[in-house]
Amino acid sequence: MTFIIRKGLFFVTVIFIAASAALAAGPAETPVPKEAAVLARIGDWVFTEDDFNARLQGFPEAFRKIFEDPVQRRSYVERVVRSEAFARAAREEKLEETEEGRVKLVEADSGDLSQAYLQRICPPPPEPTPEEVEAYYRSHGEEFRGTDTVRARHILIKVPDGAGEDAVNEALEKAKKVRKKAVEGESFWKLAREFSDDEGTKFRGGDLGYFSREKMMKPIPAAAFSMKKGETSDPVRSTKGFHIIQIEDWRAGDIKDFAAVAPRIRGRLIQEKKNACMDKAFERLKEKYGIEILP
Repeated sequence: MTFIIRKGLFFVTVIFIAASAALAAGPAETPVPKEAAVLARIGDWVFTEDDFNARLQGFPEAFRKIFEDPVQRRSYVERVVRSEAFARAAREEKLEETEEGRVKLVEADSGDLSQAYLQRICPPPPEPTPEEVEAYYRSHGEEFRGTDTVRARHILIKVPDGAGEDAVNEALEKAKKVRKKAVEGESFWKLAREFSDDEGTKFRGGDLGYFSREKMMKPIPAAAFSMKKGETSDPVRSTKGFHIIQIEDWRAGDIKDFAAVAPRIRGRLIQEKKNACMDKAFERLKEKYGIEILP
């Protein structure tokens, strides 16, 4: 499994920055139309469905599709609320009037009060110790494993574009018969040369070589990576037809050396500490301001 620094972290960071910048650009969304559904509330400040939709217009269309997922939608709303809560706390503490606050505002990417407030209450944590980094490496070994690959052969029984039900069933029955021959011990190499409709591989005995889950036409990887060495699949349907797949070899991805991943581990541990500080700060403000994020 390829090492990923906190799955989804980049996305959440982008959302937080976007929310912060939008809040910095103007006052809180008011007044509230009676027909607008309220998504979140901090005292007399509200964030409505209309506000949400207006903000989305600033994102590329492909990016807006992400928010069709209710989990991502709620995550965005929470980021907006967090930014408003942190900015409110900064104004309450008159942060922008202090010398420290003015410095923090200059340091903040957008001069945003919420970011300046977070820089003050969540300063950069200390560097993880070598022992902490090594302990994480030893306890999360699978995160540093390279991509698994499998070597397989296949036989394609093609289904023509626009084929009717009878033609599909005929191809399926043929695929089942070819698979039966392979399971009973006939040479897969010879069967591929005789029956496969894949001109690119049939004269190599259907050899697909080594491939990862991401490097092969679906649904071949789903079937191949669910099988053991030597197994032959039932016919698997794709846009091209029916595939009979036989597994020849597995290669597990190598675990990366500690020295190669140590910098990323340090970055992850630092980010986790920052996130923990931000979460605690928001929980305190939720209670203080009576923050509501509605379902």
